[in-house]
Amino acid sequence: MYQFSKISTFIKTTSNFKLMSTIIESTTKPDWRKPVKRSRASHRKPPKTNYDPTSPIGVLVKHEIPKLLNDRKDYIKSIFELNEYLTMDQIKNPMRDLVNDISIKWCFNNREIKNVEVLALSAKGDGIALIKAPTFEQVIKAQNDQSEKEAKEIAKRELEEAQHLNKTETGTEIEIEIEAKEPVNPKYPPKVDRTKHIHRRKITQDVMPIAQIVIIPFALPGDIVDIKLNLTSEYFVDSEIIKLNSLSMMRYSSSESEISSEQKTNDKNLVIPNCSYFGICSGCQYQNLPYSTQLEQKKNVVIGAYESFGQEIESDWKGKILSTVGSPLQYGYRTKLTPHYDVPRSVSKKDGNVNLDVIPRLGYGIKGKGKWIGVNFERYEPFNDYSQDEKDGFNVKGAKELPRLISQSSESLPKFHEIDENERSIIRNRSLRPYPGDVIDIEDCLIGTDIIRKAFLNERERLSRDWKRNIRSKKGVTILLRENSLRIEDEDTKDRICGSTIPDKIKNEGLDSGEIKEEILKIKQNIDGAGEVLKTCVTDPQTVVSDLVDTGLGRVLRFDFIANEFFQNNNSILPLVIRYVHDELFNDDKNDENKENYLVDAYCGSGLFSVAIASSSGKMSGSVGVGSAKISKVLGVEISERAVEFAKRNAKLNEIPQDKCDFIWGKAEKLFEKIDFPKDHTGVILDPPRKGCDEVFLNQLSDFEPKRIVYVSCNVHSQARDIKFFLKNTANGSKYKIKSIRGFDFFPQTHHVESVAVLVRD
Repeated sequence: MYQFSKISTFIKTTSNFKLMSTIIESTTKPDWRKPVKRSRASHRKPPKTNYDPTSPIGVLVKHEIPKLLNDRKDYIKSIFELNEYLTMDQIKNPMRDLVNDISIKWCFNNREIKNVEVLALSAKGDGIALIKAPTFEQVIKAQNDQSEKEAKEIAKRELEEAQHLNKTETGTEIEIEIEAKEPVNPKYPPKVDRTKHIHRRKITQDVMPIAQIVIIPFALPGDIVDIKLNLTSEYFVDSEIIKLNSLSMMRYSSSESEISSEQKTNDKNLVIPNCSYFGICSGCQYQNLPYSTQLEQKKNVVIGAYESFGQEIESDWKGKILSTVGSPLQYGYRTKLTPHYDVPRSVSKKDGNVNLDVIPRLGYGIKGKGKWIGVNFERYEPFNDYSQDEKDGFNVKGAKELPRLISQSSESLPKFHEIDENERSIIRNRSLRPYPGDVIDIEDCLIGTDIIRKAFLNERERLSRDWKRNIRSKKGVTILLRENSLRIEDEDTKDRICGSTIPDKIKNEGLDSGEIKEEILKIKQNIDGAGEVLKTCVTDPQTVVSDLVDTGLGRVLRFDFIANEFFQNNNSILPLVIRYVHDELFNDDKNDENKENYLVDAYCGSGLFSVAIASSSGKMSGSVGVGSAKISKVLGVEISERAVEFAKRNAKLNEIPQDKCDFIWGKAEKLFEKIDFPKDHTGVILDPPRKGCDEVFLNQLSDFEPKRIVYVSCNVHSQARDIKFFLKNTANGSKYKIKSIRGFDFFPQTHHVESVAVLVRD
C-alpha cells in the first residue's frame, strides 16, 4: 500500500468551469520501521477511581458516603419512596457515557436544584446531600434534542459551504489542500468527523442512578439550599450554593462564651465570617461556625477516621478520643502563605475578549461563584494599585493596624443575601476581575501573621508594577510568603535581614554609593523569653529563615530551615503540643530521679521535637533535666540529608551538645538497626508526612518494643490505618494499648486537624 503525499493544487476557475482538483500519487513507499500515526476512535476513558483510601476523596468515597447511606437509610428510603435501602451501586453515575456524549453530560451537569437539605459534613468541611438523579426518559429526550440540534447545524454548515463555492468569482485562485492518506488498521478505525456526523451513546436503564450524592462547599448539616450542579464524578457531584433558604443551628452560638474575641455575631448569635472572601475562596471552610463548634467538628473527624480505618481495634480506642485542643490564636496565626496567579497560554472563545495585558488575579483558588453572598462576576473591578499611602482602608507604608475586610464605609456598604428580614449574613459585596483561570483576587488574608499580611500587599503592588513594565512570567507563579524571626541580640542578625521589600521605596544609603536598594519590610515585636525580635517576610524559596518557638518547657528556641521546606505554621499552639508530647513520653518517670530515659524522633525534620525536649529545663551538664526525670540522649532520624544538617545546626544554636542530641540521615524504615537504646527506657515520636508510615518501619518499631510511642499526624486517617496495622499485624503490637487520642487545632477556620495518639506497652 502506498501513501499519498500532501499536496496543494491551484486551479483557476471561471464562470464556465467547474471546481476541480488534481490528486497526484506519490511513488515513494512508506518506511514501515516508523509506523504511521493513526487517528483512533474518539472514545475517552472515565477518570481513574483507584483513590488513596486516606486521601480526602478516598475517605469521601470509601467511607463517608457509605456511612451516610447507612446512618440515614430509613430517612433516605422514605424520601425517595424506595422499596429497599439505597446502595452505592444505585448512586453510581454513568461516567463512560458522560465523558463521551455531550447530551448526557448536559443532562447531569449544570442543573439547578431547589430546597436541598444538607445531611452531613465531610472531613474536608463540605456539606453532603442527596438529590434525585435524572431519569432515563430525561436522558433520552436530551439525546434526541441534541441530535436534532446537531442535524440542523450540519445542514446549515453544508448549505453555507455550497453557497460559498457557487459565489466563487471568475479568475479567483483557490488553494485546495489534499490530506495525506495513510494505511487503515481495522483494529483502530479512523476518527469520525463530528462536524459531519451525529454521534450518541446508547445508554441503558440499568446504568442510570436512582439518586446522586452532592458535595456543597460552605453548607452545613441542617441548611436548606438552592444549588447548581457543576461537575459529575463517579460517586458524587460537585455543586455550589445559589441561595440559602434556611440556616443550620450549627451557625448559631448558644452563648457568648462560645464566640472567640475575633468573631462577630448578629443579635441572634449568628456567626458572621470575618473575611469578605469567605464563600468564594478555597482557603477557609469554618469561619461561619462558632469556634467551640469548630473544635467539636474536628473531634468528630478524628472519631470518624478511627471508625473508618480502625474498626478491628474499636475496643482499644473507644472512649479514648479526647476533646480537641484549641489554638490560642484563631486569626493571624499562619507564618506561611503561598498565593499564586495563573497566566493562560491562550484564551478560549468562552473567555471572550480578555486583554492579557490586564494584571492577573493574585490569591487562592475559587470555590464557586458566590452568588449566594452577593459576588458580582460580571462587573469589572481593576487591580488595586497600592501606590498611594492609603487605599480601601489599607495603610501600605507600615501602619500598625491591619484592615478588616468587612467594609462599613459609606462607599462600600455590605450587601446581604436575603434569608428573611431578621436573618442576614454580613458579607462585603465584591466583584471578580474578568481574567482566565481559577484564582480569586485576594487583597489580604486574615489568618496570616502581621508581617505576612503586610508582605502580601507588597507582592501585589510589585506584581502590578512589574506587569505594567512588561516584566512578566509566561507561566503561573506561586509566591512564597514565609515569616522570618530574628532576635536582635543575636550576633548574626544583621547578616540575616532579608525578605519582601517595599516597592519603589529606596534606602538612603543606597543612593550614596550609586546602588539602588529597596527597603526591606520589617516590624519589631517584644516576645516573652526572646526579647526584642525583628520580623521580615522571605519570598525566596531557598533562603535560610529562622523561627522562634516557645517550647512550653521553659525556653524559647531558635530554629533555622530552608524557607520552602516543612516547618509548623502556627507558633501559638506549639507550646501546648510540645508540652503534651513531652508529658506523655515521660510523665510516669517524674518521681524517679535516677532513671535515665532515651528518645527516638522518627521523621524529625529540622529537629523541632528533638531539640525542644532535649533542651527542656535544667543545665546542659550531664543529663538534661526534664522535671524530675532525666533524658540521657535524643536521637533524630530523617530521610532528607539537608534537613539533618539543619537539625544538627539547630541543636548547636540552642547549646545542646551532640552527645546529648544527635541526628542521623537514613530511611526511617531501617532506623532501629542502628539504635542500641534500652527499650524499657525509650520513647519514640512519630511525625510522618501525610501518607503515614511504611509497614516495614512499623514492623521494626514493633520488634524494637519501646516503652511509649507518641504518633503525631497531620492526616488522622493514615494515623488510624497505621495504628490498626501496628496493633493487629506486627509481632509485638498486641502488647500495646492506646492510652489516648487527641486533636490539636493547628489551622483554625479550616477543616484541618492534627492528631496525637499515645501508645503504651504493658
